[in-house]
Amino acid sequence: MGIVRDFARQVAHAQVSDTNGLYLTGSQGIGKTTLLSRLAVELQERGWRVAMVDRSDPREPGRALGQSLDSSGMRGIGARVRDKLQQLRGSVKGGSISIGLDGPSASLDLGRPQGKQNIATQIADAGRRARESARPSIVLIDDLHQWSPDEMRQLCEGLDTCSREGHPIGVVATGRPAGVATLTAVDPTRVFDSAAIKGLKPDEASAVLADTAALRGVTIEPEAHEQLVKFSQGHPDRLQLAGHEAYKAMPIGDQVITAQAAGQGIEQAAGKLDRQIHAPNWQALSPAEQSMAQAMASVGRGAVEPSAVQTRMAPQHRGDFEAVRAGLVAKDVVHESAGGRIAFNNPGTEPWILANRPPNGSVAHILQGNAPARQVGASGQGQRPAHLDRGKTVTGPTYER
Repeated sequence: MGIVRDFARQVAHAQVSDTNGLYLTGSQGIGKTTLLSRLAVELQERGWRVAMVDRSDPREPGRALGQSLDSSGMRGIGARVRDKLQQLRGSVKGGSISIGLDGPSASLDLGRPQGKQNIATQIADAGRRARESARPSIVLIDDLHQWSPDEMRQLCEGLDTCSREGHPIGVVATGRPAGVATLTAVDPTRVFDSAAIKGLKPDEASAVLADTAALRGVTIEPEAHEQLVKFSQGHPDRLQLAGHEAYKAMPIGDQVITAQAAGQGIEQAAGKLDRQIHAPNWQALSPAEQSMAQAMASVGRGAVEPSAVQTRMAPQHRGDFEAVRAGLVAKDVVHESAGGRIAFNNPGTEPWILANRPPNGSVAHILQGNAPARQVGASGQGQRPAHLDRGKTVTGPTYER
């Protein structure tokens, strides 16, 4: 949150210069949406006006943004009522008044409602309101990479206007790393900076786990604590789910997570991650992308040299290596380091592939067929690994039982 708080401080004092947008990238489950939610609460408590465009909103971005900018949390209830009255008065095209037996009467010809506003206009208007009210405003956008290039361009134009006019408003957006290239292409004035959200360090993951347990009045045995932190590999989603499952595994009436409960929780969490993330993500890959991912897992843990991966790919796909690598980056499966090495974004992808890959020498791809948990090769045709059958799908896991 450090870089976000610094950005917010600059927005509040209209010190954003040419940059009043921040694009945060990170792998699936790293905590991007959670960060936006926490930021919204924190800034609202400080008196900011906050608008949030949620990724679950089914409307097109311009309409969703307009609704959020027009919310009472962003503008205040009084301002919205006054504007609606002014719009009503301004929409009167003509009128007539007559005196009849029942007294005076009037008829009004109301104009058609205005069409959707340009995103740039909406942002610029919100910036002017922020300056007039002397209250800084922030627009939070989840999954910006799903916006079209034209919608991103309009967003950048609106921010550029606010930057030039000194309005105390900014945008913090999250999305996939592949969205950086699209945003850069439509942002000639460079109103957006980008930053990557990294995983938690061991001491940070340990602190998060200890704080959450304390809030729930639960004690975690040292060995259990170590197991859960190690399983997370610094990934918040893995830490949350494993901690939740370990909490559920505690004996009824007990408030201590033992090493046994942690082990059971990790086993359950691994199975759910397989079904909810790894298997569905695998099915979304092309055969060539599957070949490269399997080759990466076979090379070794961590960032690997592209040449070592290419030589291990299926022969029919080696010639398309660069295009395949670009496809995996765009799908948020891998990332490239400054030294040119490539690595999986999710720490659970590599062990999942190694656990489910076909035997050496087999040309079959993992999980061929329609069912996400279907396996071929060493485990037998059509066999479902035992760990993929445990439990039911959990939506939005929390630490509450």
